[in-house]
Amino acid sequence: MPPRRGLTPVLCLAAIALSGCSLLGTSAASTTTTSAVAPTSSDTTTTTTTTTTAPTSTTSSSTTTTTPAVPNCSQSSVTIEPGQSSGAAGTIALGFVITNTTPSTCRLDGYPTITLVPVSGTVHAVISHVGTASRVILPGRGGAGFVLEYTDEAVNGQTTCPKISATDVRLPHAKGTPITVPTRFCPYGQPNVSLSAVLSLAKYQALVG
Repeated sequence: MPPRRGLTPVLCLAAIALSGCSLLGTSAASTTTTSAVAPTSSDTTTTTTTTTTAPTSTTSSSTTTTTPAVPNCSQSSVTIEPGQSSGAAGTIALGFVITNTTPSTCRLDGYPTITLVPVSGTVHAVISHVGTASRVILPGRGGAGFVLEYTDEAVNGQTTCPKISATDVRLPHAKGTPITVPTRFCPYGQPNVSLSAVLSLAKYQALVG
């Protein structure tokens, strides 16, 4: 039986056709997308903090303590009484004691002012100051004193002397009325008396004993 030559060409054509289809399918554009990732730039900001410290201002507060001044004694805040007396060679020292009757401190500095009160008539004594004056502080209920000196001997042929019954005393820089102190003595001279300044209690006692 002779071979079928007409079938081979048909098969070839079919194979080519099939191959063509396959080639067309293979040649279809295959698109590959490449994503380019840009590198991320990280910006770093450096913050510099400058701290300025203000100088501390130190104010030193100085407190001055002022001691209140001691006030002058007043006539109404004290009593004055006759104290001891002593004498030598015709000179008599008659003491006067000052007492602060209040609980408050006061001061006396200087010479008292005195007026002699006679039993009768008038008398104008010549008064001189002896010694030096200094400030005397009288604490509450504290004391001080002063001394009056006179002569009990006749001068220049005198035969009499004025009899004194009291002495009015005004203390130095003290406000108020004079204090009348009962005192009995008879000074000679015109009459002449000498008066000390106000003294501390210790100095006063040293003079009159």
